Amino acid sequence: CLWITNQAHLDRLGEKLEKSPAREDDIQAFKRLYYAQIVKLPVRDTRVTLTDRLAEFAGLAPDAEVVLVGIDDHFELWDAATWRKFAATRKADAND
Repeated sequence: CLWITNQAHLDRLGEKLEKSPAREDDIQAFKRLYYAQIVKLPVRDTRVTLTDRLAEFAGLAPDAEVVLVGIDDHFELWDAATWRKFAATRKADAND
């Protein structure tokens, strides 16, 4: 899936990482991987146009049905079929 967030969230994440008790090497590795994948996209008329690279990363076909999931301080954009599989797996795990 793709995370959709804003600068305020990224700022809070940076602050949390600075205060993290994790090893410095682990924090640096996370920052490199996480921040290197950030793509800023313009919002026009409440719409965001994904780049081909982002759509491919998330497994979204051009006319894909998608699901937007609100999670605390960000949204996740999922291919609908992938979301249904994920949710069914987690539901089954919860019932065990």
